[in-house]
Amino acid sequence: MKTRTGLFAAVALAVIGAASLAQAGTLTAIPSYVDPNGGTTKVLGINNSGWMTGNINAADGLSSQDFTRDAGGTYSLFSIGGNAFTYGRAISETNVVSGYATSGNLNVAAEYQRTNGGAVTTLTNPNTGNPLHGIAQGTNATGAQVGDYYSAGPLGQNSPILGYVLDGGVLTTLSGPAGATRVAARGIEDNGTVAGWAIIGGFAQGFIFSGGTYTLFTDPAGVGGSTYFEDINNNGLVAGEWTGADGFAHAFQFDSVANIFTDIVVAGATSSQAFGLNDAGDVVITTDISTGAPNNFVYNNAGVPEPATWAMMLTGFFGLGAVLRRRRAALAV
Repeated sequence: MKTRTGLFAAVALAVIGAASLAQAGTLTAIPSYVDPNGGTTKVLGINNSGWMTGNINAADGLSSQDFTRDAGGTYSLFSIGGNAFTYGRAISETNVVSGYATSGNLNVAAEYQRTNGGAVTTLTNPNTGNPLHGIAQGTNATGAQVGDYYSAGPLGQNSPILGYVLDGGVLTTLSGPAGATRVAARGIEDNGTVAGWAIIGGFAQGFIFSGGTYTLFTDPAGVGGSTYFEDINNNGLVAGEWTGADGFAHAFQFDSVANIFTDIVVAGATSSQAFGLNDAGDVVITTDISTGAPNNFVYNNAGVPEPATWAMMLTGFFGLGAVLRRRRAALAV
């Protein structure tokens, strides 16, 4: 684990100023699940072995299924507890999927873990014995789970949504920095460092929680909007997205050691989100591309595209170059 002594020497709760770089990596398309009913694939999590998870949204929008995609590219779909909507959010190094399932609102969603063999555990609050309702996401190598939950239970639709770490039967609530009205824990390193986001003053800011201190971050390209941290790996690399006045999401990776954001531009997409990454720095990107072309990608700032990907990427290079030139000009202002 790289040290971040200098970074966390900042005053608690201070918003850290960060540099921003233009994209300088490679995008590799992830072949979508071939759904005979026209469903849309959203890839949200990836582990060090290259296994992925996410969800297949039905074309009519009335249901979704979770999936695992193994390192060989084979999709396996499943649902949880007869719920209409099942969402896989992260996948551990032992291929355990964390996510949530619901037939209604988020405040009644069942948070779960599912092994590759199909065994499902519904996550509960050990302090009350009640199921956790909200979103379960990242899990580290020791089995510590992070997510968020409605603190007043299923009937507390207006109760605070707080983050948590569930580790060895002990639930630690993360209430966030002062002024936070919602706290979402999304990723956890093996050393217990947590990344996520908090709503403060009506906007989201990314946070890293370490040693009892929340440190807040905003992507320089998204100043005036929201910044969401969705995962963190054991090298301090963060995946997420920012939203601005255009209302669209824009994926990024953030190096919390060097304190540098890198926006990830996908040709042909107006909206892109980065929910997961692994220790190799592979970031999974899901986009709103809906023309039959791949809509999910793996971004790596040091990788080389597979030969099969070049043909797909070449068609978008000219458009991507124009976008990057405009982005560089905007960041130089």
